[in-house]
Amino acid sequence: MNGEQIQKKYGTSYYLATLLFPKDVREATFKFYGFVRLADDLVDLAESKEKSKADIKNWIDEWGKTVETGNNQSSIMRGMLEVMHQYQIPFNFIDAFNKAMQMDTYKENYKTYSELQEYMYGSAEIVGEIMARIIGFKGDALPHARALGEAMQMINFLRDVDEDYQIRKRIYLPKEDMDKFGVTTAMISQNTKNENMRDLMLFECNRTKEILKYAKQGIPMLSLSGQKAVLAATHIYEKVLENIIEAHGDIGASVKISKLQKLYIISKILPVPTSKLSAIL
Repeated sequence: MNGEQIQKKYGTSYYLATLLFPKDVREATFKFYGFVRLADDLVDLAESKEKSKADIKNWIDEWGKTVETGNNQSSIMRGMLEVMHQYQIPFNFIDAFNKAMQMDTYKENYKTYSELQEYMYGSAEIVGEIMARIIGFKGDALPHARALGEAMQMINFLRDVDEDYQIRKRIYLPKEDMDKFGVTTAMISQNTKNENMRDLMLFECNRTKEILKYAKQGIPMLSLSGQKAVLAATHIYEKVLENIIEAHGDIGASVKISKLQKLYIISKILPVPTSKLSAIL
C-alpha cells in the first residue's frame, strides 16, 4: 500500500482532514503518515517483544541506508526521504521518532508526566512540528504545533487506556498521578469503574484540555491553505476528549466518534455537503 491507502485504512480522522490540504501538502502528508504508521505497526502488531525489537531495529537500519544512499526499494522510505529534502526537515527529528518507537518495545509505564513527555517528544511533538513545516507557517507557530501533537497523543492514550493495557500491557498514565488518585495497575487491568479511576481520568483530561487550548493558538500562524485541515483534525480530537469527559472518564466507555460524525465536523469547517464528502471516501 502507498501512504494514502495506509492513511485511509488506519487513520480515518487524519485522512478526512488531509483531504482538505492543497495537493502538494496532501501528497507529502500521505508519504509522512505512511512512514510513521508502518514504524508504529512494526512495534504494536508484532507477535512478541523480541520480534518487535528486531523489526524496529531493521527499520532504523533501513532508514539509515536510505539517508546514506538516497534510495530504497521501499516506496515508503523513498517517499519520506523526498519529504525530508523538499521541506528541509531536520533528520534528527526522525531519529527522535525512531527512538520513541524503540521505547515501546521495552517500556511499559512512566513514573511522571515529564518522563511521558520525553516519549511524546519523539512520538508526537516532532510529528506536529514536521506537519507545520510541510504546511508552512509564520511567527512562533512551532511550539504550538508541538503542543498539538502532544495533545492529540494524550487523547489517544486516554481513549485507549483499556486497549493499551489488555493488548500491549502498556500504561501511558503517569505512575505519580495514579498514586495521587489511588489507582493501581490491577484496577486498570480489570477495567475498574470507581471514583478513583474517574478522578484520575478527568485530571488527565483537564490537563490535556489546557495543552490543546495552547496548541490551537498556533493554527492562525499556519499557511492559510492548511488551516482548515488542521482545524478539522483538531475538532475531531477535541470531540473525542469531550466524550471521555462526558463519560466521566470511564475507560470502558465507547468514546470514539463515527465517520458520519467526523464528516459533520468537517462540513461545519468547510461548507461542502456531507454526502459529497462521503462520496470521495
